[in-house]
Amino acid sequence: MTTGIIIPCYNEEKRLNVKAFKNFVSKENDYHLCFVNDGSKDNTLKVIQEIQEINPSKVSIVDMKKNGGKAAAVRAGSRYLYSFVEIDYIGFIDADLSKDFEDFGDLLKTLKTNNELNFVFGSRAKNASEAIEKDNIRSLLSKVVSILIILILGLSIQDTRFGDKVYKADLVPIDFVESFLGYRCLLE
Repeated sequence: MTTGIIIPCYNEEKRLNVKAFKNFVSKENDYHLCFVNDGSKDNTLKVIQEIQEINPSKVSIVDMKKNGGKAAAVRAGSRYLYSFVEIDYIGFIDADLSKDFEDFGDLLKTLKTNNELNFVFGSRAKNASEAIEKDNIRSLLSKVVSILIILILGLSIQDTRFGDKVYKADLVPIDFVESFLGYRCLLE
C-alpha cells in the first residue's frame, strides 16, 4: 500500500527544499512523490528533475506547459497517480513544505484508522477559533464546502489542524474528472 503525494510547483526554484525532499525519498518506501510543474517560468523543472534522480521509481514529474493554478495542478497529479495500482491514498502538500512530512503522516493516519472517512483536510490554523479569527470568510467557505461534499457526494470527511489534504485514490474518477469550479477554497 503506497501513498502518492502531489507537490504543485509554480516558480519554486528558489523555495524548494531539495535536501528535505531528497532525504524523504531516500528514507521512505511507502510514498511516491509526484511533482507537478505548473507552467513555471524559472528553473523549477530542473530542480525537480534533480530530486527525481535520487530514485526515479519513487518520484514522478507532471510537466504542465501552461500555468493552470493549484487546483489544476492537483487535478493533473491526482489523475496521474490514479494510474498506479499500488497507490491507495493520494494527498498534496505545498512545495515550500510549510507543513512537513510528519504532519502529512499524521493526517494519513487519521484517514487510514477511520474507515468511515474518504477525505481528510484542514486549515493551517491550530484550532477552529484561530482559523475564524484569521479569516472568517475562508473558514466559513471551508465549512460550507465540507457540508456540500457530504451532502452532494455522500463522502465522509474530517477537518483537522493540518493544511495538507489526503483522500482515498478511488475518489479520483469521481471528483477529478472535470476541472474544479467551486472547490478552489479546498485546495489553497
